[in-house]
Amino acid sequence: MKTVKMLRMLALALSVAGLALVGCGRVPAQLEAAAEDPATLTNEAKALVDGWHGQSGQLDLAAQKLNRAVEIDPNYAKAYVQVCRLHIFAEFQYSSVFEPHAAGTAEKAILKAIALDPTDGYAFVLKGRLYANMNRIAEAKEALATAEKIGTDSPWLKLNWADIYEREGDFDRAADIYRAVIASGTSDKRALGSAYAELSSYYVMRHQWDKADEVHEKHVKLDPTNAWVRGNYAAWLANNGQFARAIPHAREALQIMDYGAGRDTLATSLYGQWATMLENGESPERARPYFDEARSILPDLPHVAYETYKYPASEIIAKMLWKQGYVTKLDIIGPR
Repeated sequence: MKTVKMLRMLALALSVAGLALVGCGRVPAQLEAAAEDPATLTNEAKALVDGWHGQSGQLDLAAQKLNRAVEIDPNYAKAYVQVCRLHIFAEFQYSSVFEPHAAGTAEKAILKAIALDPTDGYAFVLKGRLYANMNRIAEAKEALATAEKIGTDSPWLKLNWADIYEREGDFDRAADIYRAVIASGTSDKRALGSAYAELSSYYVMRHQWDKADEVHEKHVKLDPTNAWVRGNYAAWLANNGQFARAIPHAREALQIMDYGAGRDTLATSLYGQWATMLENGESPERARPYFDEARSILPDLPHVAYETYKYPASEIIAKMLWKQGYVTKLDIIGPR
C-alpha cells in the first residue's frame, strides 16, 4: 500500500495554526447527527483508529470527527493527541519511510496537545513514538522518560521503549518487554497484539520456529479476523527462507482479505518452495504445482528474479529461475 497516495485520497491534513483539520470532505450525515461534544467525537475517532486494519474510509471518518471536535473546542487537548495518532497510522503503519509532511503535521499536533495539557503522560508516550519514527532517538528517549515521571498506565510506554531498544540492536531486551506486556494482562487489545507480533517476529529472527508459532497462535486467537496478523507472520517466515511454513499462513490471510501484500507474500513463498525443492534434488514434477500457482499470481518472472535476488533468503528464487532458463543474468542484476 502506497501510504502517500492513501493520504491524498483520504485528504488527512491538519492546519494547527488554524486549529482545524482541512480537506476532509463533506461531513457525512452520521457525523452531523452526532452529539456536539468534543470528548465524544474524539473517543469515537480513537475507536476508529484503534480498529483500523486497512479498511477503506475508516481513517477518513476519524479525521472528520476530529475536525469537528477541534472546531467545537480548539483547546481540547485529547483531540490533538488523536490527530497525531491518525497521521502516524495513515503515513507510517505500512510504509518504510515516514513522510516529512505527515511527520511535521503529527509533531505540531502532539506539541499542541502537550502545550494544552502538560500533565498527560500518554501524550509524551506518543511523542516518544513519533520521534522514534522520525529517527530522533535522543528526543524520543527524553519524551518517554518524561512520561515515566508524569505516570501513565499505558502499555505503549513499555512497547515504545522496546522499539528503541530494537533500533539500537538490543533485541533480547526488547523481547523481555514484549513478554512483560503479555504477562501484564493489559486490556489494550492493540498493544497486546503488538507485543504478540513483535515477540513472534523475534523468535523467527532467532530461528526458534516452535516458539514463534506458539506466540503467533495466541495472536490469532486475540484478533481472528485480522488478515494482517497472518500475512505479516507469513512474510517474516518467507523473509527467513521458511517458505513451506509461510504458505499456509499466507493462504489464511487471503481467505480473510484479498490484498496486494498478501498475494505477493504467497507468490514469493510458492516460488521459494519450488526453488528449494529443486535445489534439494526433488523431482520437477512435484515442484511444478508451486511454480504454476506462483506464476498465476506474479507472472512477470524477470521482475520476480530482480526483486528476490536483493535478499539472501529469497535469492534462491532468482538463481533457480536463471538456472531453469526462465530469466537471463541481466534480468537478475538489472540494467547498469
